Amino acid sequence: MESVVSALPGDLRDSGERISGYEALSMRLDHEYSIGVVGEWTVVSDPGMQLVYDRKLGELLSVQRRALAFLVHSVSSVYGFALYRDGHLSRRALYLEGEVQDEMGDRLPEEENLPHSATEDHVLDLIPRLTGIRWPEVLQAPFRVLQPL
Repeated sequence: MESVVSALPGDLRDSGERISGYEALSMRLDHEYSIGVVGEWTVVSDPGMQLVYDRKLGELLSVQRRALAFLVHSVSSVYGFALYRDGHLSRRALYLEGEVQDEMGDRLPEEENLPHSATEDHVLDLIPRLTGIRWPEVLQAPFRVLQPL
């Protein structure tokens, strides 16, 4: 987990505050990042939504591992994900109001036969297919709030 924290932009420290995954993934929170562990995955909450859009950051976070960034913003109907493997972006798809807005890389086998297309449910159903982690596990996990030094 500390290698992930050190790869995030800015000088961050653990604020000492602990929150649930549900709180961590809420856009209402006022923090740079929060971080938790679910199974073998380190989960980073990024209210600024940098992880889906910042390719260099995704590549840095995925050196010698996989990194999945996802975006679910129901208010604006913007959804998407980016999958990095061993320091390289292998697939990204961003959707706005059910339409593909940006797509890079070949469709993944895990994207096949999803019951929804280009929606919030599409992204949320894709997460366990790529990680083995179910969404309720993420929401119930404890997260550490990170703040700038």
